[in-house]
Amino acid sequence: MDVKVLSADKAHNHVVLSGRIDPDGVHDRGYEFHKLAAFPHKNLVVDMANVTFIASLGIGMLLTAAKELAATGNKMVLLAPQKLVEGTLRTAGLTGVIHISRTLDEALRYLDGR
Repeated sequence: MDVKVLSADKAHNHVVLSGRIDPDGVHDRGYEFHKLAAFPHKNLVVDMANVTFIASLGIGMLLTAAKELAATGNKMVLLAPQKLVEGTLRTAGLTGVIHISRTLDEALRYLDGR
């Protein structure tokens, strides 16, 4: 798993995840994601377009960050996950907690309540 910040402003962080979100990836880079996701206390867009696989530990990583954001009045949105990854997220019930958007504009509208 690779983690990088694409952009940040006063209201949003936009983080890109790529590769496999498997136990090794979460172990190696999960703290980095958590630090970028939860500690700035801003709404978060997580670009998932280049994530090819997500394991249960990765789902837990996303859920933990979403709950911490919600505790500070902020939201997370997952942007454009691949079909297999989205299916895994839906099967796990994560979409009841974290919104999925197809486009960045749609994600920002959701986060801004428009």
